[in-house]
Amino acid sequence: MKTILMLLILLPVIAQASTQKLVVTLANKSTIHGKLQFWQYGHNRWRKVGDEIPVVIGKNGSAYNKKEGDNKTPLGTFPLDFVFGFSKPKTSMPFLKLQPDTTCVDDVQSANYTKIVNNKTAKGEKMYTYKHVYRFGMLINYNQNPVVKGKGSCVFMHIWRGANIGTAGCVAMKPKNLLWILRKLKPKQHPVMQIRLNSVH
Repeated sequence: MKTILMLLILLPVIAQASTQKLVVTLANKSTIHGKLQFWQYGHNRWRKVGDEIPVVIGKNGSAYNKKEGDNKTPLGTFPLDFVFGFSKPKTSMPFLKLQPDTTCVDDVQSANYTKIVNNKTAKGEKMYTYKHVYRFGMLINYNQNPVVKGKGSCVFMHIWRGANIGTAGCVAMKPKNLLWILRKLKPKQHPVMQIRLNSVH
């Protein structure tokens, strides 16, 4: 039996208070455009850091009940665990270097569904081939613990293809804005991303 080298084994999320959050606000479930605001907690209050950043999301909008292959971005709050790319950007977050056979498994029947593995025969997204959008990015920890078959996989924060081009379900933005975010995030502050509709407070 061929051994699969797991690049990432997600441990159970320990309930720890986040003091950094990225809030993506959407006007409605059908839009592909949103605004991202960085928030930092300190001195008993949350404060905004920097200006709002324009982002694009799934080409079919967003959903509370995302399904595999629906090209929608999940609504909710999710941990941000590690950065990936072809070379490490300036960040203190854990980093995963992409290899030629790095695959994010979107095969619902696979035991490694939703995981990132180093295996050229694995069915899924061959991340190394996306030289532009995955030059650097970050995993949005959606459907990881527990994993629910068919609920969706491979949700990232990455570089966009353009301001009016939707993604397969990820959150994307200009490279300079993504680099700024990656520099700001600190693992000890347990950063999260909240993706929400404008009507939700």
